[in-house]
Amino acid sequence: MYGDKLASYGSEMCALCGKVHDKAAWIEESGKSRFKMLQFAAELATIDKTQDTNRSQGFAQGVQAQIKKLGVNEPSKEELAAAKLAVFKSQLAKSPYQIKTPKPPSGIQISVTSEFEETRYWNPATEKLVDGKNMVQTLSAIQEQGSRKDWAGMLGLLTTPESTYVSAAGTFAAKTNGLFGYVAKKLGYKVCDKTTKGDTPSISGVNISRQLYENTRVDNVPGSCAAPKLIQQYIADKIKSRGQIDVSQIHMSEIYFVPDTDKNTEMTQSEGGLYWTPGLTAHSCKTCNKLLPMLLCPSRG
Repeated sequence: MYGDKLASYGSEMCALCGKVHDKAAWIEESGKSRFKMLQFAAELATIDKTQDTNRSQGFAQGVQAQIKKLGVNEPSKEELAAAKLAVFKSQLAKSPYQIKTPKPPSGIQISVTSEFEETRYWNPATEKLVDGKNMVQTLSAIQEQGSRKDWAGMLGLLTTPESTYVSAAGTFAAKTNGLFGYVAKKLGYKVCDKTTKGDTPSISGVNISRQLYENTRVDNVPGSCAAPKLIQQYIADKIKSRGQIDVSQIHMSEIYFVPDTDKNTEMTQSEGGLYWTPGLTAHSCKTCNKLLPMLLCPSRG
């Protein structure tokens, strides 16, 4: 069944070298990239920017108050960490959190459920908050919220040892009224720049002419999808930093994001509809099947 296997990108015929590349030149999806993609989408679907900002500001003010109690001007890392932990513990008893009676035999876990319908577990033994949210269930049960029900588009995420990149097809990011970029910043991800569609370097540094780039068009406009934006941003950043490009160290996932439950039901009943089910990796379009192999071409000409 589709969805049981991780996706591969760049496995089609390459118009730049005229060959199908070895698997070493493909970008493979990983469990980590899929998890982070679903996590990003769940945040995007449910986050309330105003409440989230107010909560963050309130937390920062609480930490400052704790530091003031210590009577120090420049707190050490240990003092700052202790202040943050004290504020966090104090917030567990306040709205929107609800502390429930510990049920595990060990008696060390407290279930904390927030207004975003996510459940986390505070473990006093390790002093860590463990995320217990099931992203697939969250995405499948999204409630239509105002303008968000009109959002629809391909989302993509690429992981590297140094960074995590996110992108969206077409003008999706702009239609979210800043939430796309806000959630990316909150999670520490980089939003991809506008795609260059002429004289674009491949991953091996070979130039892809504008004509060759645009000739990959079958259905969607070349470069408008999430995947090429991610790959081209990765290449551009490596060129700028003079870093070493290693395809084996990068992983990518794409999903089709449709908060409108009626629209999602309609899509899942259409041709290839299983690809558009929340939580499953979406397949590349026909244009990307031709474009991605060129971007990932290992040949130096």
